[in-house]
Amino acid sequence: MQRHVAQFAVVRYGVAALCVMATVILALWLRPVVLAAAQLLLVAVLITGWISGLRPALAAWVLATLAFAYYFTPPFDSLKIEFAEIPRLVIFTLLAALLATFSAARRTAEDSLKSAREKLEARVGERTADLQQTNERLQVAVADAVAAQHRFRDLVNSVEGIIWEADATTFQFSFVSNQAERILGYPVGRWLSDPTFWKDHLHPEDREWAVPFFEKATREQARPRFRVPHDRRRRHVWCGCVT
Repeated sequence: MQRHVAQFAVVRYGVAALCVMATVILALWLRPVVLAAAQLLLVAVLITGWISGLRPALAAWVLATLAFAYYFTPPFDSLKIEFAEIPRLVIFTLLAALLATFSAARRTAEDSLKSAREKLEARVGERTADLQQTNERLQVAVADAVAAQHRFRDLVNSVEGIIWEADATTFQFSFVSNQAERILGYPVGRWLSDPTFWKDHLHPEDREWAVPFFEKATREQARPRFRVPHDRRRRHVWCGCVT
């Protein structure tokens, strides 16, 4: 409501006049009972500053001061002021001015905070949208990477040979293609879980020379050949390695 009112100067100053008019009418109705009802004019100044801002609040301050001097300062209904009433009028004037500036300043601060909050919410919304887009792109990239990994694994497993990856010093396997079980009969899990699987499953006649020779061949990128007994058939398989 405050922001809509503040958009039109006529409405802002109209609020000042209406607030002062309403409080004057109410205070005049109460004047025969209690003279302090004139303090309601301060409420008009306070409300105007809160709704319309500083300048309309100052206008309400002027109107309220004139109404206070005319209607509520003896002699009543006259702008003539008795000397004894001057301190009372001065106190009212200063207090009304203070309320006008305080109320308008509070409204300005509230508008500033509201504007800052709206800007912050807009920035948070933009950042959230950016993060969501980044997350979506990341999910797509991860899905593509997983799909590429699956395609590569399928391609490796379709090769007519055993493709493996192992530590060059310990010869412990970190990857073995599925063809290993078809060619040699040993499950892939045993290749990966047993640190000395390769050394333990060499042909007994090849074990003594194959291990040091393979270490040397790995360094020199040679192609050694050795025998591995088949797990289910009573025969051995000649294996050649390309490192």
